[in-house]
Amino acid sequence: MASRVPLSFKLKKMKLSRNEKKTLRLLLENARVTDTEIGNQLKITSQAVHKIKEKLSHRHIIKNYTTEINYAYLGVHIFAIAMIKILPQGRNDDFVSKLMSHNVMGLYNIVNNKSTHILKCGFTSMEELWEFFDKLHSESSEYVVVNKVYTFPYSGFVKNSSKDLFDLLVEQSGEEDQSLSYSGVKYHYNDRKPPQMISLNDNEKGVLKLLVDDSSMSCCKIAESIPYKSLTHSGVNKIKKKLELNEVVDRYTVDLDYKLLGVELFAFIFLKKKNNYWKLKDGISQWALNNSNVMGCYKLHEDSLHILQCGFRSLDELNEFVRFLEIENGDLFEVENVFISSLSGLIQDSSANLFKTILK
Repeated sequence: MASRVPLSFKLKKMKLSRNEKKTLRLLLENARVTDTEIGNQLKITSQAVHKIKEKLSHRHIIKNYTTEINYAYLGVHIFAIAMIKILPQGRNDDFVSKLMSHNVMGLYNIVNNKSTHILKCGFTSMEELWEFFDKLHSESSEYVVVNKVYTFPYSGFVKNSSKDLFDLLVEQSGEEDQSLSYSGVKYHYNDRKPPQMISLNDNEKGVLKLLVDDSSMSCCKIAESIPYKSLTHSGVNKIKKKLELNEVVDRYTVDLDYKLLGVELFAFIFLKKKNNYWKLKDGISQWALNNSNVMGCYKLHEDSLHILQCGFRSLDELNEFVRFLEIENGDLFEVENVFISSLSGLIQDSSANLFKTILK
């Protein structure tokens, strides 16, 4: 039985030109794609592509260029989503800065009576996870209360990408999307087996750290930035190819300001399976991979529970989304909780610090 949940909702067209939309889409897929390659796709000059990229950066639609690394290759195998309440005396920049250790991948201010924030973290082991929360309790109990911690393994990382949401926002049709081809790294989160942690030498770590900070950095500039200038341009390129071939690098991408593209709120939706769940042929995970509103899907250690991280342009769109989940699939799973965060409540949404700390 196929999913009966609609894959998208009609959104108002964004004020971006056709070439701007396609340039952003190509950069989301591979931020190291050259201006010439983009120009060949769009039938425009590389100079015109450069101007488009400069304009998008100047308008702050592109916030930065970054690299997503395969967590498991760096030894990060355990993830947690925690419901926390930051008490009034902790609602200041000093405590929030203290809270933002390298393990924190995301911190979202939510609308809820019991909790004020959702914390998303990554750890190398369960021991590190419990040490993190034990320390939070012992050293900061007067500032924060941890209400609930949900954990999931690397294999539970079903989806972690906002490029489908981007496609929905700019209303690219399926035919238009298929007319583009992409070079560079590809990645899929479904049906993954956890790879073994690998050892990286100092030069490989150095190249990765620089690419996490700026995925568009040229090999020449990377070589100049490596301590003691121990690498040549060709040496950097050789390392980069090796990291891509071994799938240490998931993809080169760009971080976009989704508020400027029309997103007004995020929602964390907790779904619990019912007895008839087996009738949903491909499961929640496969449906989430194909759903444009879903930016993240996490299958918890508690096998009956999934958490969806979604983006919407309005509260009405969120309500419609949840209504279809409840009405059209109410016999398969139930919506256990919905936690809403405005974009202004997004305090952090990046794994860069986690990557760079492990690479030290």
